[in-house]
Amino acid sequence: MEECNILFEHIDTSIVKLTLDTGHGNLCDCLHDLVATFSERLAFPHLHDNNGIKDQHFVPGRGTIDWKRLISDLDRAGYIGPLNFELREEATLFELKKTLA
Repeated sequence: MEECNILFEHIDTSIVKLTLDTGHGNLCDCLHDLVATFSERLAFPHLHDNNGIKDQHFVPGRGTIDWKRLISDLDRAGYIGPLNFELREEATLFELKKTLA
């Protein structure tokens, strides 16, 4: 987060955005802080889950991320852009559809 703060102090944020990677945010235990701090700079979130220890690219809901809280965070931030699922090969379309439902 410190590096992102420094970066955004020196770069025009109208043209440079932050890709929120939910798995990496979970690994550093700063996911919700990233959304709150950089809400106006978020673009193309990479959605995937993990166990908080290893970057596993699970379907959302199969790891330790609190997805209801994250969706609330994104709603509060006013994010309405596209979502990108960054999943490992073993993830099935059935699992993803179930998660989205």
